[in-house]
Amino acid sequence: MNLLIVGYGSIGRRHATILAGAVDVGVVETQPALRDRAAAAGIEPVFDNIAAGAAWGPDAIIIATPTHLHADCYKAVESLARPTLIEKPIAHNEETLAFFEQLSAEKAGRIVVMANMRYHAGPETLRDNLARIGRPRSAHVQFGSYLPDMRPGVDYRSVYAAHRDQGGGVLVDCIHEFDYMWWLFGKPAVAGSHLSRVSSLEIDVEDHAVVLLDHPNGPRAVYELDYLQRHKFRSCRIVGDEGTLVWQSRAKAPEIVDVSFYSGDAREPEQLFHDDSYDINVIYGKYLDAFLAFTRTGDRGRLLDVATATQEVRLLISIIAQTTMDR
Repeated sequence: MNLLIVGYGSIGRRHATILAGAVDVGVVETQPALRDRAAAAGIEPVFDNIAAGAAWGPDAIIIATPTHLHADCYKAVESLARPTLIEKPIAHNEETLAFFEQLSAEKAGRIVVMANMRYHAGPETLRDNLARIGRPRSAHVQFGSYLPDMRPGVDYRSVYAAHRDQGGGVLVDCIHEFDYMWWLFGKPAVAGSHLSRVSSLEIDVEDHAVVLLDHPNGPRAVYELDYLQRHKFRSCRIVGDEGTLVWQSRAKAPEIVDVSFYSGDAREPEQLFHDDSYDINVIYGKYLDAFLAFTRTGDRGRLLDVATATQEVRLLISIIAQTTMDR
């Protein structure tokens, strides 16, 4: 099976490394230094443009470019009619969002979007134990990571996350948090939001966001997201009538992951999951395995579909449009 990865930045390299040996990987990369890096990693073929990559005859495609390039990259391979995995988020503004929203059902049915947190032990364990807490009433979702540390060796001011016109800002960049809660509780409604730039980082986007969402038949959830925390931290606390579930992931490469259940009358929680050396590549591998299965069977399973992916982005860009950012 020939699988073409468009983009050999950090996420493209991760995908190529995980897929090595499972499929024949080809890469499209416009930057000479990254093409050299792909060749040095033993990838063959490596192309400098998408047209050449399309002529290679891929059986499936992964678009792993910065968000603002997703639509143009997809248009360049659209005529191949191959199963395609697009990195998150699928789009970054009204124009690119409308493009994906207006795809035919046939074309949209061949696309899935990266949502690998659906395979993380944290959200998985939460989902498996939701019935134990009774009706969920409230939730607090948190993510924090220091932007300059996200791409070691790369000036943070040059990455997409620092620029609104490239799909940056902590709100959209942290779409994983909104996606796994959407997966758990369904499409939410916005009840409030606050966006701010509180640091001295040289960016034109928010580095701190607080959003209040109401999930149907689920909790009222507070989302707090930032580019400020030097120690990467991710958590979700869900409070129900009969108990509370708490997930925390700390640090990275590897993560320290804990999920606990607090019953109404217990002094100590029940530990549901613990791993102090959790390899994040595992969840990428599971998602890529599911994508490869999708290319063979068409069964999307847990993979994120275009309709939901575009609804998630539309929710977030509507928050940005309606919220005045504090500076």
